[in-house]
Amino acid sequence: MADPIRKIKTLKGTTVYQIDGRRFNASPARPQFATREKAEDALARMIAARGAGLNPTRRDVMFAMQAESYLKNNANELAGKTLRSYGGNLKVHLLPAFGNKRIIDITTEQIETFLAEKRAAQKMVTVIDAGEGCRRERTHKIPLAAFDATKMRKLGPEFERALSAGTVGQLRATLAVILQSAVRHKIIAINPVRDARVGSRGRKAKMASSRAVPKERPFTEDQRDALLRWCAETDSELGDFLFLLFKTGCRIGEARGLRWGDVSADHIRIERSIDDKNVETPTKTGNVREVELAPGLKKVLAGRFSDRQHTGHGVAAIDYVFGNGQPLSVRNLSYRFEIARKATGITGHRMYDTRATFASILLSRGAPLLWVSKMLGHSSAKTTLDHYASWVPTESKGFIGLLDDQPLAATERAALNAST
Repeated sequence: MADPIRKIKTLKGTTVYQIDGRRFNASPARPQFATREKAEDALARMIAARGAGLNPTRRDVMFAMQAESYLKNNANELAGKTLRSYGGNLKVHLLPAFGNKRIIDITTEQIETFLAEKRAAQKMVTVIDAGEGCRRERTHKIPLAAFDATKMRKLGPEFERALSAGTVGQLRATLAVILQSAVRHKIIAINPVRDARVGSRGRKAKMASSRAVPKERPFTEDQRDALLRWCAETDSELGDFLFLLFKTGCRIGEARGLRWGDVSADHIRIERSIDDKNVETPTKTGNVREVELAPGLKKVLAGRFSDRQHTGHGVAAIDYVFGNGQPLSVRNLSYRFEIARKATGITGHRMYDTRATFASILLSRGAPLLWVSKMLGHSSAKTTLDHYASWVPTESKGFIGLLDDQPLAATERAALNAST
């Protein structure tokens, strides 16, 4: 691609740097600047505003450019954890494989090969980030192909490891959203990820690798009760927190961000979340919702309010329901939950499974799907159905008899008379 900045002389004989801003929808279309540095700064702003200049006329857009554009343009809409997950997947796996490829050259076959390779055992290495700008050393495991000796230091010998189906699914999902943004920019007509499957381990492995929705793992009611009993004796704050999760189905970040002003006599207003860096953000879908307050939860919150009031903790409308001035940290919660989980002998579960417990119990007992979807804060009922369809009752309860409660239409009466 030709450099959009060129050095020219004006009619007055002065030298300026002109940007061809037409591809970025700039106004004016060819702005001029006294120095190249100013022109480059202006070009960077044009690129950010236009989505890295990704327009229908360009066929030279690299995957790395599209990925950068997607992350920039969606930074305010994606949850912080999701944004960091995408960034990590790109840095470690996707950019080494696709970064220098043109978007129009990426095919379904290439994506299938990439996913199959990720499912196979690959050489890994443990490294410490040692590049400039690192505030602290971080140890993590990466594929050997992603090792950069200028920014990392090896720890220990190389080893082999295959990525799990869930991790490969995350890589596929990251590829899909970035290439879908290229479809929206009309750089490509069809997302090549759509038909990409992993075929090295049979039909079931293909389905597992391409799953967009993870399998839900609700706690049993016995497990739930065991956790709450243990917390009542050992960690009352954790017990109140888990009780809130079980009784509202809210996300962990939403529970951490709950303030006393959000709690009313008959509902809880959920309008914010706290990410894993303790930064306040909107909810995952960006919507505000009201969750009905169960009588048992109302009693627990009232007791918590009274206890905190007596001990001098903040109970003003802006104070957090959990934590001491600041929200409970993810690390602190995870550590305490692991202690509770091991003490009660529960395996194969994480704290987030409280959300699945809420939904599965309500749906299995006949609660309307649309109402449960609203309580969960899903963007659509389809999302709820994708996750929890197996708990929606399907047996007949005499519904067919409802047809007889309606008067016959004229055409039905005529047909009935003719047959008799």
